[in-house]
Amino acid sequence: MPPLDYAAEADIKDGAEVPLRLRHGDKTQPLLATWQYGLGRAAVFTADPDSLTTLAWVRWNRYAEFWSQLVNWVMRQGGSGPFDLRIADQPDGVKIEAQKADAEPVAGLYCRIAGGEIVVDVAMSQVDTALYRGDAGTLPPGTYTATLMLKANDLEQALERRPFIVAPVAADAAELKLRPPNLELLRNLASATGGALSVAAPEVLTRRGATVTDYRSAAPYLLPIAILLMLAAVFIRRRLIPG
Repeated sequence: MPPLDYAAEADIKDGAEVPLRLRHGDKTQPLLATWQYGLGRAAVFTADPDSLTTLAWVRWNRYAEFWSQLVNWVMRQGGSGPFDLRIADQPDGVKIEAQKADAEPVAGLYCRIAGGEIVVDVAMSQVDTALYRGDAGTLPPGTYTATLMLKANDLEQALERRPFIVAPVAADAAELKLRPPNLELLRNLASATGGALSVAAPEVLTRRGATVTDYRSAAPYLLPIAILLMLAAVFIRRRLIPG
């Protein structure tokens, strides 16, 4: 691989792999880091491969092949059958979406969700020419497998499978929800700190003549004085004080 002129320094997170490293003398640092996140994949490339400072990289005869393989590794793999099955774990439940390769409608389509002791069959409704959707509701945290099924008479045919994860709700999720402002608390804070609540902009900018105390460090002034005093002491000892 050709050399790179610039790259950002980075630390490797726990569980990450480093397929490519940069070496400069005795020091090494990651160039490409990859890791698994649930059922997904992530990758970080620490250099800028498309700039004038890395022409050797851009002119590399495997430049396009490298990026094609990396993107293909990271991206979600599509289904190999007649449907592309997508699962989304949303706050209001697990949503299922199946995209058909052609526009011919199908009847008896449903999705079977299985994980642990849970088995749920979700009916898939056609919402567009080749798009079908279903709602599995809220599921307990865990690993599941979604199997797109086609039922005809008493026969069932599995069309596509997709594993997915229902993540546990974060402990601070409640704090992220929008709530109305606590006006009583804001009034108490404003009163205790000498401020005001819901003040118009002109009033905020009005000069009130209050004294504002600003504390600054004296180090920038004391350091030159200390240097001058030290030089003066050396001069006096060598020139004015007899040995």
